[in-house]
Amino acid sequence: MLLFERLPEDFKYLLVHDLYAVTFYDSLTGMGEAMALGCPVVSYASESAIELTRGMGGVLIRSLDPSEYARTICELLSDEKLRTKIIEKASELVKPYLELSEEER
Repeated sequence: MLLFERLPEDFKYLLVHDLYAVTFYDSLTGMGEAMALGCPVVSYASESAIELTRGMGGVLIRSLDPSEYARTICELLSDEKLRTKIIEKASELVKPYLELSEEER
């Protein structure tokens, strides 16, 4: 994700907008961008992740077990309503922090 920070915003969108989920295990770098770009996030339930998602703008997992991440991603793949709900809530959460240029509006 360190590379992700250095990419132009339009390229980030191209990379993320068709993904079903982005996972975060120990670093939250890029989580806000994924949320803003309409990609559900799956993360370990660290204090920072809870604060960023407010527990609703992503799926938080209290385990570091990779099988829990896999189960959650499978759930997102099979439950379009849940995925859409997470995307909408994440969009609401990050909207106040987004500054769009005149070209983007």
